[in-house]
Amino acid sequence: MGEIKTIELTGHANVLDSTEKFSDEILITYASAVLTIAGADGKVTEEEMEYVVDKVVSLGGSDEIVKQISGFDWRHADLFELVTRLKSANISGNCVRALLYDSIKASGADGQYHNEEKLAVECTAQQLGVDVNVVRAIRSVIELESSAVSILCGLLETDDKL
Repeated sequence: MGEIKTIELTGHANVLDSTEKFSDEILITYASAVLTIAGADGKVTEEEMEYVVDKVVSLGGSDEIVKQISGFDWRHADLFELVTRLKSANISGNCVRALLYDSIKASGADGQYHNEEKLAVECTAQQLGVDVNVVRAIRSVIELESSAVSILCGLLETDDKL
């Protein structure tokens, strides 16, 4: 057997998990904004919460942060204020777009991307200076991802015996 080689990932490989290191405060604000957007339809489902918690963990969030996010009162949150805090932290353009991506993914994690959630994403994009066409492109990529997963599952599911 040959030698096992490892490669170092570039920033491009990590774009959705952002190569930026967030302070705990920014990570909490980021996740709170995503939850508030996901709750724009009047509820945060178990699937939506699970998506956000998984994202927090993937970004290095501690158990304490996960606990704080899990208990976040998104019903009374001010999305404009959360986004203003993120803007004042000078997060990168990659992070801004990742926020929109994560907001759309979280909002649709229950299988439904409601109009209220879509509007909240668009308002957030506008506040962050992101063109609505970029939001549409992000949504299209998410739809392509979902289609690719469905195709892959169909290819891998078989009753054939080898």
